[in-house]
Amino acid sequence: YAPGGYFQTPLEDALPVEMQIRDQQRLPQLTLAYVIDRSGSMGVAGANGIANIELAKEAMIRSVDFLQPTDRAGVISFDTAASWIAEIQPVFDRLGLQALIGTLRASGGTDIQAGYNLAAQAMIADPAPRKHIILLTDGGAAPGNLVDSATSLFQDYDVTTSVISIGTGVNFLSEMAEGGGGNYHEVATVEQIPTIFASETVLASRAYIVEESFVPLLSANSPIMNGITSAPPLLGYVAATPKQTSQVILRSPEPFSDPILAAWQFGLGRAVAFTSDATARWAANWVTWDDFARFWSQAVQWTITETAENNVEARVVLDGEQASVIVDARDANGDFLNGMQLQTTVVDPDLGAQTITLQQVAPGRYEASFVPTDEGAYLLAITGEGTFDDELIGFNEINGWVLSYSPEYNLNTDVNDALLESLAQIT
Repeated sequence: YAPGGYFQTPLEDALPVEMQIRDQQRLPQLTLAYVIDRSGSMGVAGANGIANIELAKEAMIRSVDFLQPTDRAGVISFDTAASWIAEIQPVFDRLGLQALIGTLRASGGTDIQAGYNLAAQAMIADPAPRKHIILLTDGGAAPGNLVDSATSLFQDYDVTTSVISIGTGVNFLSEMAEGGGGNYHEVATVEQIPTIFASETVLASRAYIVEESFVPLLSANSPIMNGITSAPPLLGYVAATPKQTSQVILRSPEPFSDPILAAWQFGLGRAVAFTSDATARWAANWVTWDDFARFWSQAVQWTITETAENNVEARVVLDGEQASVIVDARDANGDFLNGMQLQTTVVDPDLGAQTITLQQVAPGRYEASFVPTDEGAYLLAITGEGTFDDELIGFNEINGWVLSYSPEYNLNTDVNDALLESLAQIT
């Protein structure tokens, strides 16, 4: 989830929970200082054709996206000297801060101590309750007193330091992170940098990891919990925010009521999020629980969508510039199916997609509208679910539809005999 770097990834799109916590009161103010190596070697393109300095900028921009408006951040770059690219400032001007990050360029040598000292001075004076430094370098510098500086900053001022080393690291960088109460990342593949930055930003707030014993509470009925009437305590979880159309099946106790088990329909499939773990760290009581295997078996089974043996017919009706998707649903006996939750993903001829929710407008009938913009073939993937005979059943229906050209583009197929005779006489 958030500590794992899922923020702004396709995995976050697919899951029924958002990575960010929306409750501002749970998030103590954080000041984050990025200390970035801008030496000439950072400007050399790697195997992917992208320079390390460009990936560092992308990583910082993503990291800033994860910060809250009340947080503060600043950027220091160093070669043989250090300077502020962006002095520590509130994140409410997110775009302005990101624009300054974009001005970072690579050149010169490497003096990590100069960059770190500049950050340390600012952090000591900063009033935020959470203060964190992220140092990114590709090495090539003397250790100086960096280990002692990071250790002192952590022990005396509660400022943590994490280090990201590109390529083969040196011992003092890992010792620096250990003494500074942070994490050490040795990056073999530079594409990992944005994910590591996002993870570090989350961990620095110390709000996303909840470690305490609690019994998850059932908040919605689901086939995943069939035959399970109670569950033992969990010892922790990663805080997240349920998405609007997701179903939260298990939640943590108040005051947070965070999702522990959430599920939803995603496109033609289904996705489940379990925000605790399945190992002895947080689920020590679960791995020996009699229903442990049953729980996971039913969770996996739920994601394998069952298609109901019902008559679900869909068509598209064009009225002016607007197209209506009309779905008629009946069961095997011909009776109307009511109360279904249906949506359709409309894929246009240019492969652009939009998802719209169908509303029930009559017994067994559901409708939604969209505006087709391009002539050509459209794909409509209608998905959803309904409860029948106390069983939750999923629906999948794939349909095609073609938007023809306007009538004025039609060719006149009538034969003009007089015109043909005139042409024959002339020629």
